[in-house]
Amino acid sequence: MYLSIVIPLYNEEESVSPLIQRVHEVGSSFTFPWELILVDDGSSDSTWSVVSEHLNAFPQLRAISCAIIVVRLPLWLPALTIAAVRLS
Repeated sequence: MYLSIVIPLYNEEESVSPLIQRVHEVGSSFTFPWELILVDDGSSDSTWSVVSEHLNAFPQLRAISCAIIVVRLPLWLPALTIAAVRLS
């Protein structure tokens, strides 16, 4: 068995450190491999910076930063959403 815990984040700079630490505490007792995947969904605060600071300390931590850009086009074209994803 392998467990992937996926948690979306949006402007969570104050709560993400305690979250990472608590999940790591619980996960350390698992007898099977696991990972924590945090997905920053375009936060406007320093959530991504805080997550990035923890990457080296917690080997089970994975992080994805998603920046969503909405482009307004002429009326004869549908709205276009472009998602830029940076994987770490």
